Amino acid sequence: MSGPENTLVAIRGAGDIGTGVAWRLRAAGFRVVALELGEPLTVRRTVSLSSVVADTSGMVTIEGRLVARLVETPSAALALADQEHVVPLLVSSVLPEALRADVVIDARLAKRPLDCSLGDAPFVIGLGPGFVVGEHCHAVVETQRGPRLGRVLWEGSAAANTGNPGSVARGDACSHAIISSAPASGSPSCAAAATAAIPRRRSAAIR
Repeated sequence: MSGPENTLVAIRGAGDIGTGVAWRLRAAGFRVVALELGEPLTVRRTVSLSSVVADTSGMVTIEGRLVARLVETPSAALALADQEHVVPLLVSSVLPEALRADVVIDARLAKRPLDCSLGDAPFVIGLGPGFVVGEHCHAVVETQRGPRLGRVLWEGSAAANTGNPGSVARGDACSHAIISSAPASGSPSCAAAATAAIPRRRSAAIR
């Protein structure tokens, strides 16, 4: 690999974490291509590149600066990767060989091994638990909140998945109430979801 402007980074997973990685890499001058599912599992969509998948214009801007452009082929992604502040996003559940990325970052946050391997690129990075250095990737980045957050690990694995979302208030009383699950299929209603979530938050807070 040479300088950032000649280094292509493929980020698998364009949720909020993958978007943060893309933002920093683009600011440093790296060429970046994002890969996402046809139906993204992203929660924080307003700050995620993955929101472009459902946008009819095929383009979204994150925080007024980083622009995601939906593309249909690896060649189209490569053509846009040189544009300043632009991250082309390709819908693909696999890593296209045609990209020939210099670096692959698995930011899917699956918390378990999927199909990430050392042979994906000259340098492969896994974010969060589920990766073992030397087996799935060359380095792991810790994603668990706390003093180790963001630390690069050159051996071993990140902290194990606790199964609990991070706390958003003092103590852990409200940590389970930050995401509401739909009780049945159908069209979503923001007002109904908010109404259903409020009593749970209050009851959790007073326990």
